[in-house]
Amino acid sequence: MTSPEIQRASPAAVRKVVILVVIAAVVGLALIGVFELLRPALVNWLTEDPDRAVPRMGVALALLGAALVLPVLAFVVVFWRFALRVRAAGRFPPPGTTLVRDARVVTGSSATRLALLLQVVSIVLALIAIAMAAMLWRIFDILQRAAG
Repeated sequence: MTSPEIQRASPAAVRKVVILVVIAAVVGLALIGVFELLRPALVNWLTEDPDRAVPRMGVALALLGAALVLPVLAFVVVFWRFALRVRAAGRFPPPGTTLVRDARVVTGSSATRLALLLQVVSIVLALIAIAMAAMLWRIFDILQRAAG
């Protein structure tokens, strides 16, 4: 019996991932801090003029929707393209994939099933993103109707 093929991790990729996580954490904390500083002004902007509150709430909900949905859709595209690479190569991980840990290479029908699973997950995530956008749209519609 032959031992399974192992695709080795890249030490440089591990360093890049650690740096990326640290940068993302710092940026996230900075955004939270900025939002906390600007929150009183945002609340004032939303409530200062009752005649314009609903349209302004629509702007706020649209921005919230974009912040929630666009990253999910970007992830869907990346996941789908990766699944296509797995299917085309007939192996997982596909050739040229940079890994942060060693991985056993899966080939043949098992790799095809993994590609299909990745595509199903992509579709489910896309549906979740669409549902989030639809719910925010519905909330805005309810607010508009309540305002008259």
